[in-house]
Amino acid sequence: IRWNKGEVTKGGKNRSPDAYLANPASERAKYSSNIDTTMRALQFFSSSGKLRGVLAFYPVHPTSLTAANLLISGDNKGYAEFLLEDELDDVIVGIGITNAGDVSPNLIDNGDGTFSGEGSTTIESAEIMGKRQYDTLSALIKGKSELVQGSVVAKLSYVDFSNVTLDGVKPTTNEPYAHRTCPAVVGQNFAAGTEDGRALSMFTEGNLKANVLFKTVGDVIKEAPQWVKDCQNANKVPLLTVGLMEPVPWVPNVLPVQVAKIGQFAIAVTNFEVTTMAGRRIRDTVKTALAGAGVTEVELSAISNAYAQYMTTKEEYLTQNYEGASTLFGPNQLAAVQQELARVAASVADSTVSLDVGPPPLQLNRSSLITLQTGVVFDSAPLLQTFNYVRTQPASSYAVGSVASAVFAGAHPKNALTLVSSFCDVQKLGSSGSYFTVLTDAHWDLRYHWERHLIAESKNTCEWNIRKGGRTSVAGTYRFVHRGYSKSLLGALTTYEGTSNTFTMTA
Repeated sequence: IRWNKGEVTKGGKNRSPDAYLANPASERAKYSSNIDTTMRALQFFSSSGKLRGVLAFYPVHPTSLTAANLLISGDNKGYAEFLLEDELDDVIVGIGITNAGDVSPNLIDNGDGTFSGEGSTTIESAEIMGKRQYDTLSALIKGKSELVQGSVVAKLSYVDFSNVTLDGVKPTTNEPYAHRTCPAVVGQNFAAGTEDGRALSMFTEGNLKANVLFKTVGDVIKEAPQWVKDCQNANKVPLLTVGLMEPVPWVPNVLPVQVAKIGQFAIAVTNFEVTTMAGRRIRDTVKTALAGAGVTEVELSAISNAYAQYMTTKEEYLTQNYEGASTLFGPNQLAAVQQELARVAASVADSTVSLDVGPPPLQLNRSSLITLQTGVVFDSAPLLQTFNYVRTQPASSYAVGSVASAVFAGAHPKNALTLVSSFCDVQKLGSSGSYFTVLTDAHWDLRYHWERHLIAESKNTCEWNIRKGGRTSVAGTYRFVHRGYSKSLLGALTTYEGTSNTFTMTA
């Protein structure tokens, strides 16, 4: 294993700069930007020296694609991973998220409280931001790196974050709950959404005055006790007391805290979307705790092992922007996380330091859960046709840079999601005269669209964006293959597979 780090240019924008400015000036003066721009990368090699995997970390939201997007996608990070995997071949690439809680990938300020990406479409915006991450990571792989040496130790402990007592902190008259965290509460400004996607227009970030209607609704569902309101701080207007809901809380209170040491490189693992400054404090805390174990670099792995919304600094929390309103366990949540990470890190650094496993996390009875997904009643093929019928054949030839497509009749993809490995494939004619698959619907450039037609018919579209310079954009003869399961009126599922006419692709 080797590691290195580098900077990403124009890799994000702080979407809560006023909250960031609430942090102490002396702390802000340590940094040149209100976002972190460093990408850290671990590179994994086989015993023969072949690169097999890359695990990188970079802080930016994967929200280039908006709520209007209907495609399953890894967004800008997924595109960066795709580019590198496409370039290297037979190498697995992952780009994790770090302290990106207040970092948007959308750099254009529309002047109305929203941001947008730099592309003409949201997919193009994802590609632009992904390309910047790819550029840095590709350069890191080609550049100088440091061999990871030393022990590998990882430890985890569960913590009830609704009731953490801070060591050495005493309550005061002005802050009677300065020494602890609080039961989880979502603040009303959560409903404002963010610059990457606004929600309800009657809510605005930073508003400290309660909306009477929604306060009433929230109180009817579950009113927050006065001590919980006091604990969460007067600035936070409760919207939903999610941590006290019955019969079970709407968010997990008991969460895992983990620290992994890989030689001189360590990873602090949290369950929250962590803001820029909060992440910096966590890195410093864990690095100090592991200094005696030879750790020289600490990275943060956010929203990992579990999920419990956001985490800001206490100063940012008091501004009650979206991120602060979404910090569930009160103004001292970050201090509690730092304390608990340091506790786990101490045991990682010294095996003689015992580590309590902690309380058991909530176990949901999955059989008691309900789904809001509608079922498929039945599918029908076009009149006098079968489900593998091709409604629209591809053109006879396409050039690199164009889009090839075919539309199949098919059926509803929801019928058997777990049974279909790929709804659309692109297959190439080989020299032996047989076809082999070059793209599946997992590939960024091959997109699968479904729409209902008439009462129970379907339109299943396979669309190949033939990329210039792509490893698979090789001249030759190709065809589309679509597969799925149809459902009869009696509920029986039947597999089908359709194949389009062939087409040529010219470089």
